[in-house]
Parts: sequence; C-alpha cells; structure tokens
Amino acid sequence: MIIFARSRFAVCIGMATALLAGCGGSQPPIGAPGAIPQTAARGHSEAQKGDLLYVTSSTGTYAYVYMFSYPQGKLVGKIAKQITGLCSDSRGNVYMTQSYHSTSTIFEYAHAGKKPIATLSDPYNGAYGCAIDPTTGNLAVANAEGSTIVIYQHARGKPKRYYIWFGPYDVAYDPKGHLYALGGRGTQFALLDNGQFRRVTLDKHVEYSIGAQWDGKYMALGNAGGYSSKGVIRQYTITGHSGVEEGVMPFDQEAEHFYIDGSTIVLSDGGGDKIYFLAYPAGGNPTKTISGIATPGSVTVSVTQ
Repeated sequence: MIIFARSRFAVCIGMATALLAGCGGSQPPIGAPGAIPQTAARGHSEAQKGDLLYVTSSTGTYAYVYMFSYPQGKLVGKIAKQITGLCSDSRGNVYMTQSYHSTSTIFEYAHAGKKPIATLSDPYNGAYGCAIDPTTGNLAVANAEGSTIVIYQHARGKPKRYYIWFGPYDVAYDPKGHLYALGGRGTQFALLDNGQFRRVTLDKHVEYSIGAQWDGKYMALGNAGGYSSKGVIRQYTITGHSGVEEGVMPFDQEAEHFYIDGSTIVLSDGGGDKIYFLAYPAGGNPTKTISGIATPGSVTVSVTQ
C-alpha cells in the first residue's frame, strides 16, 4: 500500500478508495450518513432534467457516489459503490474508478444512471484519477500503485499500458489531446510524448496535489497547502517540457479534489463534510456550500444533452 499525504491528512491509495478509513478491501454495508436527508433522494427522474455534480464519499461503514443538481446543490440520487476517482465526457457519461486487491475496475454510467452501462478491467492496482481525451474519446486512468497510465481507445476494450517512473494519481488532457500525469506528492509532472512519459519542469511546483484539469486557457494544478500555507490552484502555460505559472487562485478551505466549470470551481473538503463552490479564478469566500457529506473525495460534473 502506498500512502500519500495529499493535504493535512493521510490519504490511502490502494485496495479500495483514497478516502476509506483503513483502506479496506470489501464492499461496505449499504447505508447513508445521517447528515444528508434521505427524503431528498427520490430516484433519478429529477436528476435527468439538468446537469449533475457527482461526489465520492466513504467512511469505514459507508461508501457512496452522491448526485446533486448542478449548480443548485440539491441531492437527487446516490449510487452505493466504493469509488476512488471520477471523470466525465462531453455526452454526460461518468467514469468511476475502483481499486481492489491487485486489479482495478472502471465503471461507466450514463447521465443520472442507476447501473453501469459498461465495465472495463484494469490489470494494474491503485486506479485513481481518470480523464477523457476531447479529440478522440479515449479514456486515461492513473494507477498509483502500478506506476502505470492505461489508455482505453474510445473508452472500450483492453487498455494500452504506459510505464511512468512515479505513482500517478491524477491525469488530464488539454484541448489538443496531450496527456499529462501528476503524482509523487505533486512534485512529479509528466507529458506523454511519442509513446513515453517525459518530465515537465514547472517553475513553481505543487507540493500536495489535489488534481489537474484544463481550465479553458491553462493547465490548472491544485495544491492542498499545509498547516502554514494556503491551498492554491496554479495556472500554467505548458511549452514543450516546461511549465510557467501564469496565475494563482488561493483558497482557505481544506481540499481533497477540485473541478473547474468555467467561472466556478468546486472543492471537496476531504477532511470534513463539505463541498464548496468558489468563483474561478478570483477565489474568495464560497458562493455556495453543501454540507453533510462524509469525507468527500473526487468530484466531477455531468452535463445533460
């Protein structure tokens, strides 16, 4: 098992989920944290009417992926599944990574769907972050324990393996289909170049990563901060194998993961029970807060068609 200190608390990446206490291996009992009113989850018919925010949540007893109306923040559904990472494509399909013992699995769900519409086998351990290539529809998955990135052509079939010299836990594509990987407590950042991952040198590196995403103009890398420093989202221009910081968005909240949607950024408070909405890249005070989610982890937005 590999343990990364991704923010002010230890994060286990391995046989189950990055936020499951003890990193157990089996599916936990089905139930829900009492902090979220269960009467709000009346099935998925309401969820299909608009965009959805997906949030992973897990404790030593419960494991769920919650669905909230977006940007309203109303609970509209949940999936009882132990999930490590989330990503979504332009059609609104959501991909969920799960790591169990020495292998991993990726589940594909339609927008607001209750059951997977496809399941992919990942032969490497520690599946965490994932991303969809906007130019091809290929699916990339970071295997933190397998020191491997796998790519599924058109998000189907058997993956092609790419070795990387560190334990990657986040991947991101830019609009041209260039694939980046982040790991090694955030100090390692690499680009897939001619079939091999090569180091990208950043003028200001990330100490404790909370994710990577193209924000529409820059490659955004999240830094959870520490006891003596604020968390930040750093914006980079990547040229070749070098990255130059172009902007910084500081935030005061504890954060485990983020998702950028235009002028809004969603932060999950993995050390607590909250999801924060902030202006991007201005930052400042949250414009909305969702409370009562046990140790929220990965977040993504699924768009309705």
